[in-house]
Amino acid sequence: MGVRTRRLCMVLRRLREESGLTTIEVANRMGVNASTVSRAETGKRRLTSEDLASMLAIYGTSRPLRNALLRFHADADKPSLIDRGELHLHADLEKWIGFEQDATHIYNYEPLLIPGLLQTFPYARAVIASGVRPRTDEEIDDRVAARIARQAMLRQPNRPELEVLLHEAALRHPVGGAAIMRDQLGCLVESACRRGITIRIIPNKIDAHTGMDGPFVVMDYRGLPSLVLLENKVASLYLDEPGDVETYKLAFGSLLAVALSTDRSIEMMRKIAMGMV
Repeated sequence: MGVRTRRLCMVLRRLREESGLTTIEVANRMGVNASTVSRAETGKRRLTSEDLASMLAIYGTSRPLRNALLRFHADADKPSLIDRGELHLHADLEKWIGFEQDATHIYNYEPLLIPGLLQTFPYARAVIASGVRPRTDEEIDDRVAARIARQAMLRQPNRPELEVLLHEAALRHPVGGAAIMRDQLGCLVESACRRGITIRIIPNKIDAHTGMDGPFVVMDYRGLPSLVLLENKVASLYLDEPGDVETYKLAFGSLLAVALSTDRSIEMMRKIAMGMV
């Protein structure tokens, strides 16, 4: 199953769950077998544009999102996935559009920023407000709220394991000011002490390393191929070719080899927070 098809399947399943319908109920309304809906949601059956339009109508999907999904479906056979935000039409939909919720393990390397899954509201707001394109306060708050809402999955029973590698520079840059950064570091320490979350720091003194060319995320799944996420200012790129995934997993392993232990990383975060005055 290609990465585009996988994402479409995830969106369809969550739309159905949001509507409160079972696969049998949807199938009855479409006049098909229940297995048809179930297999469409798991990518085991090729979904026609007619079936997709019918399902979206049953779910009461808004016109902008419906049109975006139909365009997305038309390109489902293309390799990889470049997301330019066409699916992120409403901030409250971000909680189920991404790939994070279905992952069993998330590996996240960040050289300059605290990862979105661990950001505090003030820190996230400062980051989003600093974007290239000007936004109103309402737009900024909507995007921040959507980002923070993603963190709820880390408190679920079936939450993914989150393994984060941060460069020391991400801890020392006072995003939003000293007070906001001090609270953010405190939140990181608390997160590092939670079950299922590991945070390790790559100190500034480390020489050239494989993470110098930018951040990345690798996501593992049960019964499905892993994905790599690369983000920039205008788009998100998802990769699922085995060779690409292996390259980034090797990179993460290489970075782990030069990172501080968990205990020493927590100690560093606490010391830096104490210096934020």
